[in-house]
Amino acid sequence: MPLPIPDHAKNFVDEKIWGKRINPTEEANTSQVNTQILYLQTGYKIYDECDYILFDAITEDFRGWTEEIFNLATTDVNRRFRDFLRINSVYVPMTGGAIAARLAETVNLEEMPNWPDEDLAKQKKKGVMNSRFDETSPKHAEFYQLKAEAPRAGHSR
Repeated sequence: MPLPIPDHAKNFVDEKIWGKRINPTEEANTSQVNTQILYLQTGYKIYDECDYILFDAITEDFRGWTEEIFNLATTDVNRRFRDFLRINSVYVPMTGGAIAARLAETVNLEEMPNWPDEDLAKQKKKGVMNSRFDETSPKHAEFYQLKAEAPRAGHSR
């Protein structure tokens, strides 16, 4: 059963293909690309994915997507997806260039990119990140609590 369509997404998606995989290389259109991005983003949000888990998911789900494919999406959908990734600790550069190009670069990386210190500081100033990298985030406390509780090699509890 597909995930529910969020209210904010209803004007951007094709309900007939919501929850279905598309092959964006075969004559995709704006509605199809928007639907795919928003469906996957909805899942990431529902399952509270961030950091490396989110990066692994996007590189699997969007493998092979090019700038041309992301350009088919509306600017609003691309912008919200980029911002979602950044809030959830996946670094997507904000260089003033095309968002589609930055998204395509990010989803086709082999390893999760490191945040430049200046960009990380700017992102934190915008609000809490859902990330172990932001000391004010519940994810940070959760990650370091689990790490502290994990038994160390050679030690038993």
